[in-house]
Amino acid sequence: MTIARLLLICVAIVNAYELGTPFQMDQFGGSSENQPHATGTPNGFAVTWEGVTFYALDGTERKSWNFGGDGDISLSSTDKYTVAVRNWQNNAINCAFYDINGMPYGDTFMVSSVSTSSPSVAATPTTTLVAWTTTGTTNGTIVANLKFYTTANGNPIGSQQVVFPFPNIYSRKVVKVSGSPKAFMVSSLSSASISAQMVSPAGQLLGGQFPVNDGADADSFEVATGPKASLVVWPVTAGPLTNQIWGQFIDLNGARIGSNFRVAFDAFQPSVTATATGFQVVWVGSGGWAFSQSFGASGGAIGTEFMASHYSMNYLTGNIPLVASSNGSLLFVTSKFNGAQTTVYGRIATGLPS
Repeated sequence: MTIARLLLICVAIVNAYELGTPFQMDQFGGSSENQPHATGTPNGFAVTWEGVTFYALDGTERKSWNFGGDGDISLSSTDKYTVAVRNWQNNAINCAFYDINGMPYGDTFMVSSVSTSSPSVAATPTTTLVAWTTTGTTNGTIVANLKFYTTANGNPIGSQQVVFPFPNIYSRKVVKVSGSPKAFMVSSLSSASISAQMVSPAGQLLGGQFPVNDGADADSFEVATGPKASLVVWPVTAGPLTNQIWGQFIDLNGARIGSNFRVAFDAFQPSVTATATGFQVVWVGSGGWAFSQSFGASGGAIGTEFMASHYSMNYLTGNIPLVASSNGSLLFVTSKFNGAQTTVYGRIATGLPS
């Protein structure tokens, strides 16, 4: 028995959870340029890579839709529906809705004919928000374009824009949305600083923009919103906190809860999902293995971090771990590129706060 396997068993005993047998989810030639996403659905999980695939709670594949070609796909789910948005063909953004069985309902429609970033989507039982960026009308700004739709039928409700400062016009443009029935949070990264703006489901700006991280130290970020708060996590790749992951809780009104806190040492490429009782964060850690940690609904780690992958992901190739929550189960998604092809694995966890 290897030392890594022994450690995994010991940590599992301490945390009283069970990690299922890894199973292959996908395999394709080369290293995908697409940004993967995962979400919990009403009765399982949905994962994107080159398309959208729906899985049952035990990891059994239920339905798969291959979009073909490159293009980042963002996902969000409610108690009845899953929404996918994708940029492709000259950076146009398309949106598709799926029912509880992973079947499309309504026609795929175009949200925007142009964008300068990957799209982001956040769905609540009543309202779906799609966001993307364009260059500001004046130098030094970035525009987050927002469009609102009714989740039940995809009918347009309205639009809004949030203008964030963007002093480095050559930096990567990032905007992400998350939300609750009370309000959506629109977040942007500019010169290693994360800023956010609360927006009502009707598109009204609520209050002003506020900083998420205290220092200009973020290389990227991920965000998830739960019943009580949002959790933003980001990797630090420069300065005294290099190779650490930090986080910040924000309540549903847009007020920070406590201060920035350290999620993990020797860690890269985090992902986060909201659970029924809090949040689950996963990242690439020492040796390229995926590790994970549970957090409460508005702060505080639960248990200890544990190893979520059954192999080293070799993070230098850009492989990103994912986590999604559904009905008391968690799905961890990891990938590995061996120089010729990428293999994607899934692993179901039970017994964790979910």
